[in-house]
Amino acid sequence: MKYVNIIKELESKYPTFGEYLDLVLEAAEQLHNDPERLKWVEETSAYYKSCTELGSWEITLPETDGTLLGDMLPLFILLDSVFDMIDKYISRGFDDVDVHLQQFPRSLLAVQKRTGRPGINQMYFEWISVFIKCMIFNCLPFRMNINRQRDGAIFLKNRHSGEKVAMMTEQKIHRSGLVFGSAGCTDEEGSFETIFEETDTEFVGHLVRNFLVEKKPSRLLKSEWECVLRPGDYVICQHIPSGADLTPEKVTAAFKKAKDIVAKYYPEYNAKCISCNTWMYNPKIAEILGEDSKIAQMGARFLRFPIKSNATDVFGFVFPAMYDGYESLPENTRLERGLKKLYLEGGYLHNYAGVIID
Repeated sequence: MKYVNIIKELESKYPTFGEYLDLVLEAAEQLHNDPERLKWVEETSAYYKSCTELGSWEITLPETDGTLLGDMLPLFILLDSVFDMIDKYISRGFDDVDVHLQQFPRSLLAVQKRTGRPGINQMYFEWISVFIKCMIFNCLPFRMNINRQRDGAIFLKNRHSGEKVAMMTEQKIHRSGLVFGSAGCTDEEGSFETIFEETDTEFVGHLVRNFLVEKKPSRLLKSEWECVLRPGDYVICQHIPSGADLTPEKVTAAFKKAKDIVAKYYPEYNAKCISCNTWMYNPKIAEILGEDSKIAQMGARFLRFPIKSNATDVFGFVFPAMYDGYESLPENTRLERGLKKLYLEGGYLHNYAGVIID
């Protein structure tokens, strides 16, 4: 009973699953009585052990059949590598592995809140994989992970003035200036395709101005502008836990500490820029909460650009994941009231991506 033994060994060293322990053990026993699923887990685990964090995201998980084992199945791929994770963190010099292991019960709880049943879905499989691959660390009030900068834009800096701009890579843009296919941005009229070209002498593409993509392309000379970040470069990605202290002093200290940690424990990645993708960095937040709000001040540090977004992240982070229509959404805070009004009026809060380039 391989997976039963893994769970028991883990619990004996780092109590992890809490109230979910019995359910996880039961699912492990069911797995060992299901030869077909056991074979899939073992074959997928063998690939998972050898792949990078990004490679792990290419694993397509089967849809759950609504049973306990169906809900828990991805968990066992992760557990097959859990002791490798522990060894990696210790070898890099970290001593808070027990904190990272709490992502297992927290993810089970998060899925339970969304579906009514504890389990590991595709989103939380990818989230825990960041920990399994030892690419994330605590940096209060945030978690920060080493990753490659997402596609969507390159970032240019003026050699003389220091001005920084985002220039979009090739993609389809809605007439609103948001990425086509985002919530509310699916009608074709007025949409356009961005171009991007880099020659020996210039960058040609569509800039982001006032958080929206310009329809007319710009030409920026390399004698005046240099590329300081492009898709695929390593960055330090910010993750913002619920209830994090977002006072400006805390944020500044955390970003500085994150760079120090990366330089010390992850020197091979040469990651210097802070990057993030979140609903919190949508400029509408400043309209709802005010420019002087903590969230808006934090967002203002980032050079932001629109990304394709279904605008549903606020459901599960701000509002309950399960609700009966927008009218039933709570109005306990200024943020809840502002977002509820936005959605009732037919609007959306799309995710934005952004970077901090020193």
